[in-house]
This record gives sequence, C-alpha cells and structure tokens, in this order.
Amino acid sequence: MKKPKCGKARTVPYPAVVEKAFEEVCKITICPAPNAFVFENIERSGQPMGETFYRNAIKRELERIGISASEQKKRNLTFHSLRHSFITLGRLDGISDLEIQAIAGHSDYNMMNHYSHAEKVIDFKAMRDKLDIAVGM
Repeated sequence: MKKPKCGKARTVPYPAVVEKAFEEVCKITICPAPNAFVFENIERSGQPMGETFYRNAIKRELERIGISASEQKKRNLTFHSLRHSFITLGRLDGISDLEIQAIAGHSDYNMMNHYSHAEKVIDFKAMRDKLDIAVGM
C-alpha cells in the first residue's frame, strides 16, 4: 500500500453505523482476521480492492438512482466527489474546520476550503426557522 500524497498517515474516525455495516459485511464474507480488509481483492489475497472497483461502483450506483453516465460526466460526479461531500457536510454539521482539516489530511486551510461547497448548500427551512426565532414568531 502506498502512502498518502502528503506523506503523512492519519487515523480517520468513522461513525458507529459504518462500524456496524462492516461487521455485517464480515458476517457474510470471509474475514480471516480482525485487521483484514473488509473489501479484499479476490484476485490478490491480503490486498484491498483496487481503485477501479470503487470508481465503477460509484458509477453504477449513480446510474441506479437515475443519473446517466453522460450526466455524471457533465456534473463531474466521481468517487473523488465524496471527499468534497464529506468536507461540505462536515462543515454544515458543525465539525470544526480544524477537525475536518486533520481528518482530510490537508496541511493548510486554503486547500480544505477549496474542497468545501458549504456556501452553496442552503437549508431554506432551517434559515426560515432561525428568522422566525429572530423576529419573535
């Protein structure tokens, strides 16, 4: 396995629901050891699935929900888009920029900010509720 582009390995936390999903996958697949890959490469034992597996899986799932291959290309929807989504949704949910930056492995704020699209996501109902509170409704 290769090191990240920045050369710094990091621990990435994940929610309990993801841990439970991994446990369920292990029940229906062969998980020989606690530290084994959950998605092991069937052609190379002891190795993780390759990038192509995940890229193709994202494409298939997007098509399954009605986003055609041409629309995916037009909207630039790729596996890498999940990185942008994580950073955007993390900021919107109140995770601090410092925490997001550490998890994403960005060494400076500008790079993390480049991945965030929080300013483009507006929850109009939540905004209206806040305005109602502000004006005493």
